[in-house]
Amino acid sequence: MAYLTDTVGLPDDTTHFLQRQSLTAAVLDCSHLPSKAIPRNHNDITRALEIHDRLQPQDAWLTHIGHEVDNWLMQHALPAGVHVASDGLTLNLA
Repeated sequence: MAYLTDTVGLPDDTTHFLQRQSLTAAVLDCSHLPSKAIPRNHNDITRALEIHDRLQPQDAWLTHIGHEVDNWLMQHALPAGVHVASDGLTLNLA
């Protein structure tokens, strides 16, 4: 599992390291709507999904969801294997 919050993308060396792992899960921050501009402290949907595509974990969980993103998610489907984390979520790592 990779817990990746407050990232705004990933450095190449980190990406290459994680690509060599067999990730069952990745937790990614996703605080902003899709944007061409790079956010300051947290990923937007575009960058979170780019990280998912590069790392190819079995499942990815989006966290730090902002209110605007919450509304966006009601109107747009996420790719297979990408989920929205909720308060109290427990991931079994065994």
